[in-house]
Amino acid sequence: MRPVTTSPPTSTHAGGARGAAVVMAVALLTLTACGPGSDGPEEDAPAASEADPVGPEDPEESGSPDEGEEEALTDACGRTFAFPEDPVPGEVFAECAEAAMLLSNSYRMVQGVDGTHWDRRVQLEPEFTLDATHDESVRVVVRQDRGWVRYPDAGWLEVYPEAPPEAMMGTALVTAGIESSRPSFHREYWRTSPEFFPTGPREIDETATVGFSATPTDLGLGEVLSFDIWIDHTYRPVRIESTVSAMGVVSETFYEFSAWGDPVELPEIEE
Repeated sequence: MRPVTTSPPTSTHAGGARGAAVVMAVALLTLTACGPGSDGPEEDAPAASEADPVGPEDPEESGSPDEGEEEALTDACGRTFAFPEDPVPGEVFAECAEAAMLLSNSYRMVQGVDGTHWDRRVQLEPEFTLDATHDESVRVVVRQDRGWVRYPDAGWLEVYPEAPPEAMMGTALVTAGIESSRPSFHREYWRTSPEFFPTGPREIDETATVGFSATPTDLGLGEVLSFDIWIDHTYRPVRIESTVSAMGVVSETFYEFSAWGDPVELPEIEE
C-alpha cells in the first residue's frame, strides 16, 4: 500500500549511488521490522539480496532505473508508510526519501528564505551537474569537478576547485551549492527528527501528496519551531516549509521540488 495512488513518472539514469541507497533503505526497514516488539519481517517480504536492486556501476551502461530498484523501494518503504495514521521513524523516512530522489537522478529545487530565492537544477549521474541562480543575479554552474560563478554585468569566472584570493567568495558559493543540492544533505537533516507524523493528503501543483510534521534538530545554532514536508506516492519530496529561530531572529524557509528526471542543460561557458 502506498500513501497516494497515482501513476509513477518515468525516471532516467541508473547508477551505483542510487542502487546503494535503495539497498540501504531496504536493509534499514528490514532491521526496523525485526526491532524490539516485532515478530520479525513478513514472510513474503523480499530480502535485499533477492530484490537485487543495485544498478550498473559503469555510467555508460546507465539507462532507465532497473525495475528491481523501484520495486524494492516500494516494497520496503510501503510497509512502513502503509498506515496513514501512524508516525514514521525519522531514520526510515530519511532513507526512503533520499533513495527516491536518487532514483529520479535529476530535479529542480527552489529554495526561499525570507524573500530571497535559490533556483537549482540538479543532475546526479553520470556526472554531477548544477545550474543555480540566486534572485536572477548571481549564477553558479558546476560540471563534474569544475565550477563557475557569474555576477551581474560580469563574465564567467572559474572558481572551483581552486580560485585566486579575490574570488574566494565564488568558491564558497559553489561549495555550498554542491553540498546543499545533494539528497544526502536533506537526509542528514531529516533523520535528526525521531518521528514524522502524518498530517493528511494535499494537492500541490496538481500533484497528490501526503504531509508530515516533524521535529528535526537545526544543524546550526538555531531552534526549529516548525517543520512540515509533503511527499508524493514515490516518497519524493514535493514541498517543505520550516520556521527556525536563531539568535532571536525568526526565519521562514520553503523548498519546492519538481522536474524529476528531466535533463539539465548548462549554458555555454567560454574557456
